[in-house]
Amino acid sequence: MFSIRKSEDELRKYINKAIKEIKSRNYESAKKALLHAVEINDCAPEIYNTFGILYECKRELELAHKHYSAAYAIDSAFIPSRKNLERISDFAYKYDLSDIDYGLDYDEGGNNELCTDYDKNKAWKLMRID
Repeated sequence: MFSIRKSEDELRKYINKAIKEIKSRNYESAKKALLHAVEINDCAPEIYNTFGILYECKRELELAHKHYSAAYAIDSAFIPSRKNLERISDFAYKYDLSDIDYGLDYDEGGNNELCTDYDKNKAWKLMRID
């Protein structure tokens, strides 16, 4: 039997791989990693936020907008998708990689593991494991 924790670990592994590939501009490899993540859990807002980042980096803003919106629709408490959606929807939008919210404190050499937990309002939240 496939444990829930193991599937969460696999999901995080694929999302982290996708982020690394996006930062290296290996967009096809990032897309493949995200498609593997969708196979594990197609209702994780982190996946669609990362798809939005992928399309934003490819300068395909309509697709980025759709994916950020999907992430927000899945979980309106997932702040990174809301921030990214607001940022690219702004009239004064300017492409800047430093403004993108990956949904975690991504550090290529550090610990990028995430776990989910409930906040005081019983909404899911992500936090980094240090």
